[in-house]
Amino acid sequence: MSDQNHLIIEHRGPIGLITLNRPEALNALSLGMIRGIREVLAQWRDQDDIRMIVFQGAGDRAFCAGGDVKKVYEAGVGMTDPAHKATLAKVYFAEEYRMNRDLHHYPKPLIAFMNGITMGGGFGVAGACAIRVASETTVFAMPEVGIGLFPDVGSMYTLTRCPRRTGYWLALTGESIRAADMLPMGIATHYIRTDRFAHCLEQMVELGDASILDQFSNAPDPAEAKIFPHEMDIDEWFGGEDVETILQNLDRAGAPLAEHTARIMRTRSSTSVKLTLAYLLKMKGADFNTVTAMDYRLAIRCMLGDEFYEGIRAALIDKDRAPKWNPATLEEVKNDVIENYFADDLPNLDQAL
Repeated sequence: MSDQNHLIIEHRGPIGLITLNRPEALNALSLGMIRGIREVLAQWRDQDDIRMIVFQGAGDRAFCAGGDVKKVYEAGVGMTDPAHKATLAKVYFAEEYRMNRDLHHYPKPLIAFMNGITMGGGFGVAGACAIRVASETTVFAMPEVGIGLFPDVGSMYTLTRCPRRTGYWLALTGESIRAADMLPMGIATHYIRTDRFAHCLEQMVELGDASILDQFSNAPDPAEAKIFPHEMDIDEWFGGEDVETILQNLDRAGAPLAEHTARIMRTRSSTSVKLTLAYLLKMKGADFNTVTAMDYRLAIRCMLGDEFYEGIRAALIDKDRAPKWNPATLEEVKNDVIENYFADDLPNLDQAL
């Protein structure tokens, strides 16, 4: 299937409908899909009969599992010239982050039906939409610390605005949550069961009014919430300004969630975990353009290192789930190395435009 077929573009009455149509790859975003989204958004921007844009994923498994990092891996893993690796990052990530900005600043209402897996770059699409609909099948995560990256696609804008430090838990563990956590954390705005999606969309087409979503939305099962009920504890545990302090807090707490959190964090890329915390702290209160500008610089830096390639190898290539991180421990990751990721010897997205 070509990139052209990976997007289904429809004009239904007052709605522009974009279906991510790559279900065999969990609707992961290829470069062609990213460019296609940008093109149709530009076309519909000044088209008066298009009043709102709706995104959905094909199939019943995923809205979008992320950017096509496997393709990025395959293109860069054999490269030894740092300049070539940087060029690879500049092409893919510049296009993706520009798309995220296009969505965030779009002048018409944007709606994402986040049915199924919504992770990484998938949230780069959904998270930039003002209306984000979860269902009983939605599984959300920003899993980048497990593949040698950091939560990108503008997600720091959302994660730093989650109540207390619940967004820090998401970013530093890479663990998933469901709708019962997503709504109170501000990651989703509505909850609509999958068997009501089609009817809801029909009503939106007929009435041309996004407020119809409120009539279809109800509350998810509160028993599925695993993070938000512990927001006060999480705020205390993640109150440190360095990873070592956070882990000490978790180890002392003795609570099951704290023990699980500490264990998971210690399996992630030590470099990614420290980089992600530093990034969370730097982006508090930052606007979306500032976040995506720095996303670009950090993504290039990650492509020049080895952690990303090892993380993708273990997760998607060999699938042994046993990455050999280097450095292997948090103690070995020096603060000056992390701070260098933010150095201005590499461009940010604004400088790349």
